Amino acid sequence: MTKPRALVTGASRGIGAAIAKDLAVAGHPVIINYRENDVAAEAVKSTIEDSGGVASLAKFDVGDHAATNEAIERLLAVDDNPIGVLVNNAGVSRDNVFGMMHCYCRKQVHQHWCWNVFPQSWPDR
Repeated sequence: MTKPRALVTGASRGIGAAIAKDLAVAGHPVIINYRENDVAAEAVKSTIEDSGGVASLAKFDVGDHAATNEAIERLLAVDDNPIGVLVNNAGVSRDNVFGMMHCYCRKQVHQHWCWNVFPQSWPDR
C-alpha cells in the first residue's frame, strides 16, 4: 500500500529538511515546499532520491494566501495519491530586536505570528 504524500513547508533547510528526509525514509513521497532557495531545495530532493525515496518540489510562499491556495490546488490535481501528512514548519527568521528591524522585516514577523501562532491559541480550535 502506498503511503500518502507528505507536504513539508519550509523544507529546503534546517528542521524542515530533516523532517522531509525522515518522512521519505518512512516511505512517504515528500513534497518539499520552499520560498526562495532553489539550490537548497534541489539538494534536499537529491538526498531523498539518492536514498531511494520519492520527492518533488513546490516553490511558493505560505505567507501569500492566494499563492498557497493555487499551489495546493495544483498539487492535488497532479497526483491521485492524497496529501495525508502536513508538517507546517515554514517560519520567518529575522535576527534583531523587533524595534530595530527594518519595517519590511517587522511586517514579515508580525504576519507570521498573526497567521501561524496566534490562531493556535483561539478557544474555538
